[in-house]
Amino acid sequence: MNKPIQMSLTKKEIATKLSIQLKSKLDELENYAADLKHSLTSESKSTAGDKHDTGRAMIHLEQEKIQHQFHDLNLQLKQLHQVSTSKAGPMIGFGTLILTEKDVFLLGIGLGKQVVDGQMIYCVGTESPIGKLLLGKQQGDSILFNGSIQKIISFS
Repeated sequence: MNKPIQMSLTKKEIATKLSIQLKSKLDELENYAADLKHSLTSESKSTAGDKHDTGRAMIHLEQEKIQHQFHDLNLQLKQLHQVSTSKAGPMIGFGTLILTEKDVFLLGIGLGKQVVDGQMIYCVGTESPIGKLLLGKQQGDSILFNGSIQKIISFS
């Protein structure tokens, strides 16, 4: 028999650590955006004709992609803040930290599998397949997902 999962972190601690990870990604994007801006300035000084125009177009496309990533990360940070401040009710809902026999889930933000202080946590949105299964459940209930039954041990 497998050893049951233990949860040593609170929802607030998990949210804080995930927030730090997301902010680190934002910093990396900002540095990359600054590098692209510098590259665009360098391309502006070039006089290589079509090659020059192609280079500028590629940089502009990359800048647009970065803007979408900025938007997504900022949205995730906002959702994470909402998750960290939400209070658990009598049933699982948005912002609930769920401990099952096999896994730990944070319901409300779709970041996927995350490792926080050595603990694997599945950050799932409420509209995801497993999120929909977990919504409205209570302690002691079970879910069937990907052929595996998981009993809900506790939530907060």
